[in-house]
Amino acid sequence: MPDQSARRWKYAFVAATVGLVVVVAGIVAAWPEADHSDSGSGFDSSRIFEAAGMFPAGSKVDNNRAEITLRENVGALLSSEKPQVTPASCQKYVDGIINPSRVVGTRVRTINGYSKGVQYTITAQTLPEGTPTRAAPDAACQELTYEYSDGSFALATSPNEIPNIDGVRVDATRIVMQTNAKQTIDTFTFKGWIDGRHVVAVQAKSDPNAKPAANPIDPTFAKSLFVETVKLVRGQK
Repeated sequence: MPDQSARRWKYAFVAATVGLVVVVAGIVAAWPEADHSDSGSGFDSSRIFEAAGMFPAGSKVDNNRAEITLRENVGALLSSEKPQVTPASCQKYVDGIINPSRVVGTRVRTINGYSKGVQYTITAQTLPEGTPTRAAPDAACQELTYEYSDGSFALATSPNEIPNIDGVRVDATRIVMQTNAKQTIDTFTFKGWIDGRHVVAVQAKSDPNAKPAANPIDPTFAKSLFVETVKLVRGQK
């Protein structure tokens, strides 16, 4: 059941990236064309599209500057099967994961790229004014196991490969999932908080059907893409 497994992988990814409001909710919101720069942080989401030139030759890059809203699809995520989480004290992050009220009004620009069996997603996100302050990550929930009724499972950890960027709070998550079809999906996600409202995120996810297989992912390119994209949106390149 590849479609069902894909949905469940998406839910596991959403749960493990609980520190990032937009990714946590599984939503990106549309906004009218306007200047989204921020004079205080130097953040300008429109610069993200320059990152398309960072992909190696032969990559497939979607750089159509489309703005997407998934607000009407919240119900689909809510209806996904919720996995059993270990430690049990972290189950709350899965059971209460969807909170549309924290997402509506968030502005997101996105680039998607594909290279050598790995799908890359880059986003520059601006959360609405008045967004609640992020809670500090729960140390007990930095490593989680997800188990599903069909036998698929995933392990979420905080990887060692975390870039250090001056003035930016960087969070990272690695998820390794084995589906009920015995396919492995490896995912690295890097999130950089420029300030309380502005975020850059880069995700690298292996294609389980790629030949040759891309597992395990070498996160070197994803880290470089993340660091350089942060520089772009801050006007440092």
